[in-house]
Amino acid sequence: MIWEVGNTLTNNYNTNNKDVNKPANDDAYEIPIAAIDYLLYNFHYLQREVDAMQPNTSGIAHIPARDARPGNPVETIAMKRAELSIVLDAVDFAWRHLTPELRRIARAKYRRGWSNQEIAERYYLSPSTVTRRLTSIRAAVAASLASVPDSILTSFWRGIDLLSDV
Repeated sequence: MIWEVGNTLTNNYNTNNKDVNKPANDDAYEIPIAAIDYLLYNFHYLQREVDAMQPNTSGIAHIPARDARPGNPVETIAMKRAELSIVLDAVDFAWRHLTPELRRIARAKYRRGWSNQEIAERYYLSPSTVTRRLTSIRAAVAASLASVPDSILTSFWRGIDLLSDV
C-alpha cells in the first residue's frame, strides 16, 4: 500500500497493520515527489549517462568493501555506474509494469512535457483523474524504488544533489 504524505510517498508492505492511516514501518525511506518526478522526467538522460560511462570490460565485477578507501578511477566509475544502473532499473521496471493507460499518461507527462490540463483535454479525462493517475504512477515508481537498498538510494540522491534542494 502506498500513502501520499505531504510531499513524499511512503511505501508500506505490512498488510497486517490494523491502523490503515499509518505506515507499518515508521523508519521507511521516504522519497519526495519531486525526486520521483526528477527520475521520470530525466530517465532517458540518466540512461545515456550510464551508457556513456566506460563499460565493464569483463564479465566479472569486483565490488570493494564500502569502508575501503577509494581505489583507482576505474573502480570508482564502475561503482557509480552500478549504483546508477540499479536505480534506473527499478524505475524502468515500474514503467514497464504500468497499465497501458497509465503508461500513456506517463509518456505524455514525462516524455512530451504536457501539463495536466493538456493531458486531460487530449485524453478526455477530468483534471482530477489525471492527478490521481499521476499519483498512481509515482506510487508505482516509489514501490519499485523500495527494493533498492537505502545506501544506494542515498548515494544516488547525493550524486545528483536533489534532496538538498527539496
